[in-house]
Amino acid sequence: MEMSVRKFGFALLIVGMLWLIGIQLVVNLRGGIRPVLQAQYDLLEATPKAVYSKQEVEAYVRNTANAVFDEQPLFIFPGVVLFAGGLLASRPARTKSAGSA
Repeated sequence: MEMSVRKFGFALLIVGMLWLIGIQLVVNLRGGIRPVLQAQYDLLEATPKAVYSKQEVEAYVRNTANAVFDEQPLFIFPGVVLFAGGLLASRPARTKSAGSA
């Protein structure tokens, strides 16, 4: 039984979409980036009159941005699967010629 290129493309679209849904579900179940931001916030001094230099603020912002980036999953792989599936699914269907059977 032969699977056509278009059917394979649609299968890739479904797999890619399910993959993205799964990634998003996992991110939401973990609470998104809230735990990362809370951990970074806990690194700050607890005194209400704390004064930070420009370099300290830049370092905190950079560390927080890096921590958030490291926590997020890569969406490139399911995106590539979706792209490939879309390309394959958009191909025109083969028509059977009278000479071939």
